[in-house]
Amino acid sequence: MIKDLSNKLGKEKISTDTVTKIINTIFSRLDPSDRSRVFNMIDNFIIDLGVRENDIPWLNPKKNNIDGFCHLLDMMRLCYAKIINESEKRFRKKIQ
Repeated sequence: MIKDLSNKLGKEKISTDTVTKIINTIFSRLDPSDRSRVFNMIDNFIIDLGVRENDIPWLNPKKNNIDGFCHLLDMMRLCYAKIINESEKRFRKKIQ
């Protein structure tokens, strides 16, 4: 499914909804509390880069009208999600 989304994404602009779907697909195997914990980790990575929490659109709905900034943050969130997902999969393989 992720491979199909990747092929599709290569042909179109990635939207906030698409990023959200991909991230939710990546972490669909997690229970809601673990998924929330991972999303908070990702958001903290973004905040550690110097982005104010108040400027992150999904933490402050009033900021959703800043399209370019939203797109950048969406892509950052997607990158972190992929990194965390791959790290977790590799870690699980090592301990099994």
